[in-house]
Amino acid sequence: MKLSTQTQATLALMTELNAQLFTLCENDKSLSDERTIYNQDGYEIQIKEFKYTLDLSTVKPKTPIELANTIILPPAHISFSTGVYGINLGTSTANTAEKLGPPSVIITLNNQEEMWGYGRNLWFTYSADKLTSISSEWSNLNSSGKNSIGFRSGFDDIHWLVDGVVPQNSQIEQVRNSLSQYDIKESQTEIIITEKNRSLKLKFEVFHPEAKNKPELLLTHFTLTASQHQTKKNTRPPLTPKQVHWFYEHLQPKNVEKLTLKSLLNQIPQTSKINIANDNMQWWLVGDNVFLQFDDNTLSQAHIKASIFKDSKNSPFLQSIKSLQLPLTKQGMLASYKNAIDNYDEIEVSQEHFNIIAKFESEMDNAAMYDLIFTYY
Repeated sequence: MKLSTQTQATLALMTELNAQLFTLCENDKSLSDERTIYNQDGYEIQIKEFKYTLDLSTVKPKTPIELANTIILPPAHISFSTGVYGINLGTSTANTAEKLGPPSVIITLNNQEEMWGYGRNLWFTYSADKLTSISSEWSNLNSSGKNSIGFRSGFDDIHWLVDGVVPQNSQIEQVRNSLSQYDIKESQTEIIITEKNRSLKLKFEVFHPEAKNKPELLLTHFTLTASQHQTKKNTRPPLTPKQVHWFYEHLQPKNVEKLTLKSLLNQIPQTSKINIANDNMQWWLVGDNVFLQFDDNTLSQAHIKASIFKDSKNSPFLQSIKSLQLPLTKQGMLASYKNAIDNYDEIEVSQEHFNIIAKFESEMDNAAMYDLIFTYY
């Protein structure tokens, strides 16, 4: 239908109507739903179909460090009302990750417990996926263990505030006066305040900022727990003899193709995860001292070193080397691999499908090994 409007000098409106008439079939008075092969301008209608196949294996998900860098963190406040960094007791791991990003490290503990670390100085303990404790310290890690975790901006480079008014490193007198509205119990190096069913322990350490005879007690650590929560030593499930045998058998270069990430987690479900290590890469921790890196599902590197835990027993590094049936000394490694390159206190071995870098305590022939890296091809 065509509609045109003209305006005359007398202001009268003239309207012209054009209509296209359709002749309906004698036996069917309804309009057809089928489109004609031509459009209203007389052009033939072209219909084309396209199919796209997307290979999901080519779509790389963001790494933990990339995801962490996209998160805008809540203020570093500690209080009964808002918890720690806006995370309250009872929160699930999923809600924590949504607010704070992926944890730097996830350590598997006994009794359905997990320890989530953000950077090197913030630790969340979960029991059956419910947050039971938050602390600025975890005493189980030794210095090597802490240094294996990547420095995390927003956690490791910032001072937290208690109730938004008492900053970390405050003197004990300032803390006591600023929190006087709470029920306070005080010992020589601790202040414990409670509210309802929660408890906040503030730990102080002795510093000598001016002279040895003028010590100061400064606020260094905190622990927020539910009052009924019994503080206990966090323990990790040890590898069973069967798991140890399976793991070191498959860590051998000749069997390493069978050591996939899927098979590892199936055989050793208590494997822990270093999401953001000090190289910003993701590693899997087996036992106390073996770090594994995977390219998707394929093992690419194994780093065997001293235990990262204080309570580790039986010299796990030496046990690992023995389980791999490797010599413990530099002289023994040179004898086992004739093509080894002697770099004084380090030996490098290149084979067709793997490479070894072994580090020793000195360049002497009888020097003991203390670090071993396998790279698989």
